[in-house]
Amino acid sequence: MEHVVQFSSHWVDRWSIPNPFVSVFFEGLRPWEVTLADFAFRADTKNVSETALIVTVQKLRTTIVVGLDHVTFRTNNPDWDMAPELVKLFDASLELFQSYVKSAIKSQECTIVFHVTPGSSSLAASTANLVNASRIGNAEFYGLSKYTPEASLSLERSLKYDGGVFFRLTRKFDSAAKFADVALAMYADEVAALGLIDIKDLV
Repeated sequence: MEHVVQFSSHWVDRWSIPNPFVSVFFEGLRPWEVTLADFAFRADTKNVSETALIVTVQKLRTTIVVGLDHVTFRTNNPDWDMAPELVKLFDASLELFQSYVKSAIKSQECTIVFHVTPGSSSLAASTANLVNASRIGNAEFYGLSKYTPEASLSLERSLKYDGGVFFRLTRKFDSAAKFADVALAMYADEVAALGLIDIKDLV
């Protein structure tokens, strides 16, 4: 999962040595057992716009990436049982950060990607219901892309799991949205996406 918060103005003039954002997050993230060893600066930058401070929250498999005009939250292999704790972390971090930079949030966008592995039924066969198979011809697997001004969905064959399906869901959010709102919306999107391949219950 990746959640990107874009701000209306940059903080290039505050990016200095020692970096002040280390102190901001070091104190604010103590409840999540973050230590100085969890801070690093991106080393493989090609230009100034890629400059970033990376904070790892190990207990939640999450990184907070502070750029020069945006903050990105990334969580590896999240499950919905983690949502309450992630909501606390993301909202607390964002509130802490925004109070320091004094910049308004311009936009927010969340993306989740996941694979679904086959069980007793054929997931590939279920994708035939998504298209006019008689018109486009027989295939082992059918993909789907859907775009609206607020969201997008793509469904394609998994390259990681034989017979599996790969999903990518993206949604834009209002600048005032809290992460609890984001989580609820993305959960609903995931439920709807899984329904496309006849999976009705999300565990």
